[in-house]
Order: sequence, then C-alpha cells, then structure tokens
Amino acid sequence: MTPFARLNRINKALHRHLIATETLKEPFSHELLLAMDNNSDATIADITHFFQQNNLIALALLAADRIFLRQSRLKRLPSPSFIERQLRRYESLGLFAWAERQALSCAETLANADLYALKARLAVDRGAYDEALALADRCAEAKAWPQLEARIRAERELLASPQAGSGRRYAVKVVNLPQDYARRDMCMAAMKRVGLAFEFAKAIRVDEIPASDQPLFTRPVTRMEDGTFGNQLTQYRIWRQTAEGEPELTLVFEDDTTATMAMEPFLRHAPLPADADIIFCNDRLCGDADRLTVEPIGTALAELSRRLPNLRAPGSDAYILTRSGAEKLSAIARTEKFHSIGTDWYILSHSIDASAVAGLNPDSILAKELTQRHAAPVHSDIVLNGYITSRPLSANRPLGVARLNRV
Repeated sequence: MTPFARLNRINKALHRHLIATETLKEPFSHELLLAMDNNSDATIADITHFFQQNNLIALALLAADRIFLRQSRLKRLPSPSFIERQLRRYESLGLFAWAERQALSCAETLANADLYALKARLAVDRGAYDEALALADRCAEAKAWPQLEARIRAERELLASPQAGSGRRYAVKVVNLPQDYARRDMCMAAMKRVGLAFEFAKAIRVDEIPASDQPLFTRPVTRMEDGTFGNQLTQYRIWRQTAEGEPELTLVFEDDTTATMAMEPFLRHAPLPADADIIFCNDRLCGDADRLTVEPIGTALAELSRRLPNLRAPGSDAYILTRSGAEKLSAIARTEKFHSIGTDWYILSHSIDASAVAGLNPDSILAKELTQRHAAPVHSDIVLNGYITSRPLSANRPLGVARLNRV
C-alpha cells in the first residue's frame, strides 16, 4: 500500500470516528500525530495545508490541533485567525456543535470580536437569532457583524410573513461525488440544521461519462483534469429531470454549499416573477440588502460588477430552476454543447442577454468573461429569464481541496 493510500485509509477511519463521537479522542492516527510534535508550528501548519489540499480533511483538523495542544501546555492560544481557520475545519466535517463551543470558549479567552461573530454566525445558521443578537456588544467591532445583523433581519421577516396553504412543491438536488464523504457528511449535517429535505445527485467523473453522452461535448472528453465536464453532465441530467418532473421548482446545490434557515419558506411561499427561469441565490452573486427580494439579473450584476470588479467565480453552487428554465438549459446543451471549463460561467452566460451585459462595469471580470462568451460563434441565442435574490439564501463552505482531487 502506498504512503498516500495509507493516509487516505487513516483519514477515512478518523473521519467516521469524529462524525460519530464529535470528540478529538481517537485511536487511528496517534503515532502519526505524535511524530509531528518534534516539528515547529510553521511546519505543522504546512503539513495541515498538505492534508487539506489533498482532501484529507480529518487529518488536517487533527494536525492543526497539535498546535492547539502545544499552545495550551504553554497556557496560551494561537492567533485568532488561526483559530478561525481551525473552526472552519470543524464545520467542513459537519461538527457544528463542537465548532460553536470552541468559538465561544476561544472568544471569551481572547476577548476577540471576530471569534464572537463566528459563534454568532453559527447560531444564526441553526435559527438561534436571539442567541446571536445577545452577542451584539461583543461583535460590534467585527467586520462580519453588520452583514450578519442584516441577514438576521431579512430571514426573520421571511420566516414571520403570512404563509397560506402548503405553498409550492419543490425538489432539492445536491451534486456529490460518492468518494467525497467529507463533503457529503458536512452537507447532510448542515441540511439537518435548517430542516431542508434533499437528495444527492451522484456526480459523474470524467472517466465515467458513457459513450451515449459524448455527443453533448464538442470534443472527446477523456482527460481527468477536465473534471468540470463531469459536473456539467451531472447538472444536465438534473435539468432534464426538472424539465420532465412534477415539482414547480428545483434547487440545485453543489456539496460544499449549505442553505440558510430562510430557504425553505422562500421556496414555498416567496413571491416570484411569473417569467422566472432561473434564480441565483448563492453568496458569491447576491448582495446584502436589508430585505429579501428577487431582482432582475441585469440590475444585480451591474451593481456587483462595480462592487467586486475582480470576482472570478460567480458560482453555480446554488440556483433555483423552474421547469421552463430547465427546458431551456437542456435545449442549449443539446445545440451548443459543453465546450469549456466552468459550469458557473456556462449557466450564467445563458441567463443574461447581450444588452444587459453591455450595462456591466467594462473593467470587471464579469463583463469581460460574459462578453467573450456571448461573442463566441457557438453561443446559443436561447436566453433564460434570470433573477438573483437580493440576499444569499445559501453559503459556500470551501474545503480547500485542489481541483485535481475533485475529478
């Protein structure tokens, strides 16, 4: 067995143990971690980064904890930024309760506003708004606090609004590679926190694309580094199911993204434009308005292109499709085909027309990328009626893995 295969085996056993017990006491990697104790904090941080980049999330968490153990023996804590990174590793395994306890403990020890804000955000994620607001005085200096307060107001308003009847029917699909058990478990734990019913859509690896689906691509797809094409085929299959299915709406998630408490009442009861084909609701595209509304995509992207001109990844990690939108995307894929890396740019470029693209900040990456896509000879003239929620209804929780480990 190769050294990396051994690491992967240890990581998987450790992962399952941590999920089952929510404790760091474990028998699987004791010798490996003790061997790190002769290294400096900087070296252990490099080892942690190696583990995380290679999708060994449980080992990354335990390796970083060696620094915590060393510092605790010296009766001090690492820097707040180090602690915050470590707490986000707990999140990536779905250890939300453990992360909350540690965030509060470290925040109180260091009297650190950013750690208090992290604790408050974790409370908001499970709908404990009063608990989060009780920390307001201690979060006041945190950069994240104003946006968190706005999120609380917007979510509470939606949750408290009148909701007649059972509302719209919807489906939630989460794209996940079966071997990505860390992402799968984090997603399951996060969805349980917000009470959102969902099902996993098995992601397709490039080497699993059947011959019958190769005509959907402009060239034979065989290189493993073209992993995005497997993602595009997976989402295409969701589009087809949505176009032919019963639910009025389908929410499509990637597995490192989780819903907010407001997602379920929004899907069931929020007023939506009658002509909507697609509504983006992820935290890369959406703004930070005080109220949760739905805006035309041209208006929203024009503001975003001015506010974040260097935005490089608009995100297909959370969007809502109607049946008409799914029919259009399916037709686009059959005529234009999949031809370039980037599922998010593919979907976004077909959700905004050329006149709206002309209204974007010309110096922004959004404008340059979308203009280039619209000018391509293969670009379909089918345009979805695109909208964006004024506040995100989902949050991306990147696990820090390299792209080559996601194919």
